Parts: sequence; structure tokens; C-alpha cells
Amino acid sequence: MLSFEILRVHSPAITRHNLGHDLPLLVTDKIFVKLNSVEQRGDTGLYLTFDDDHDALFDWPYLYHLAKDQDQLWADYLKRITHANTLKQQPLALTVDYAAMDDIGISV
Repeated sequence: MLSFEILRVHSPAITRHNLGHDLPLLVTDKIFVKLNSVEQRGDTGLYLTFDDDHDALFDWPYLYHLAKDQDQLWADYLKRITHANTLKQQPLALTVDYAAMDDIGISV
């Protein structure tokens, strides 16, 4: 069994849009997401449409991966949310040296 939330936050469309990065984009606040429709797409997999206007084709191997590894995927997801919330509460300190920018020809 897979929750709608885990399907939504691990959508293959999110992974495709994040090519070249180790982790998929962090999608949050999907605890109450609902599934509007499920369509089988031949032997390929299932096309899912969620009530937040997101849709994606989940192929059978990817659905198997989600089901088989969901405990680890979910634990990793929760760690990423915790880390993101920590960064949001403690933003990086950034000092801008406007004089140095002027020295190298950047007008501010």
C-alpha cells in the first residue's frame, strides 16, 4: 500500500525536472492531497492525477521501487524536511561588500 502523499512527493515528474541533482525536489505540504484519477497506460504503468493539479506517469518498476523501499524513502523524506526547516529558521549569514563590487566594475 502506498499513500497518496508518498506518491505525490515522490512523483517521477519531480525527479525528471531535477536532472543532474542527487536528490529530487523537496515537495511538502501534501498530507491531504487526494487522487482525482488513475488510468492504466498499456503495459507501461499508471497515470495519476492529483487534486493539486499535478499529474504523472508512474511506470511499473518505479511503483515497485516505491512500495518496496517506502520505509526508507519516507524516513529520508522526513529528514530532508527537518533539514529544510532548520535552514529556513537559521538562514545563512551573507555579507555583501559593496565597495569591493564597485572596485571590480559592478554597479550597485
